[in-house]
Amino acid sequence: MYWASASFIAKNKRISNKVIIENIDKSPKNVTFINEEDEKIAKSYNGKFKKDWQDLNYIVDVEVLYIQGVPKTYKILKLYVDEIYD
Repeated sequence: MYWASASFIAKNKRISNKVIIENIDKSPKNVTFINEEDEKIAKSYNGKFKKDWQDLNYIVDVEVLYIQGVPKTYKILKLYVDEIYD
């Protein structure tokens, strides 16, 4: 998984969290996390790579939510903290 777009402006009522999981679909999809701590890690600076979180790749367990057979939303069940890549 990698971030396609993310917006976290508090006054913006339409928060955008979109990721790409190329093995499922190459276009960005909305994402939710079931574990708040995983979400914080995925949205925070990673000193190991000295890069912003938006520029990293993540290994995740995911549930794909489909509408009429088309993937629409990813629900992140687990983020593998030791499996974050540049």
